Amino acid sequence: MKRLMLRRLNGALLILMILWVSAIQSSLFGLWPLSLLKPDVLLWAVVWCALRREFIEGGILALVLSQIEELHSAEPSGLAFVTNMFVFLAVHFANRVLVIPNLRAYATVTGLGFIAKKIVALILLGALGAYSGSTMGAWKETAFWIVPRAAWEAFLGFWVFRGLELFDFATFKSERSEVGLEDFEVV
Repeated sequence: MKRLMLRRLNGALLILMILWVSAIQSSLFGLWPLSLLKPDVLLWAVVWCALRREFIEGGILALVLSQIEELHSAEPSGLAFVTNMFVFLAVHFANRVLVIPNLRAYATVTGLGFIAKKIVALILLGALGAYSGSTMGAWKETAFWIVPRAAWEAFLGFWVFRGLELFDFATFKSERSEVGLEDFEVV
């Protein structure tokens, strides 16, 4: 009974955990020197949902996580939804086609997802006319920071994905916990 309850509460507990970490992230990394090292916690969660959840469950979680990002950012309304769902769909499709095997590959996918998210955001903001004057300034700044930030996201993502894997194991959502417990079930 405990196993079934924890398995059903996995999504809600993941959302609560991301809410807590997002609140800490937005308050701690608000100042300039630390803002360069600001991790994208919601990107990790969206990538995790795309890789480890079924399409419907992961899509719903990605939408809820996008709403959390909308509330904690000053971006135009809907930008987080579009960019996060783009990353979710691209990663989910890549996982089906390429079969992404382990946590190192997850970290690499996170770095690529970060780059894709920033490029899609710049394209959408340019289409909305959000830039005053030339758009080259935004593209130059993004081009300068995108590779170091993507490497930072991938590096931290490797450790975050280990924690998320332990979280899924503790809430009986992972395949490893299913296989380990099936041997002990009473019929």
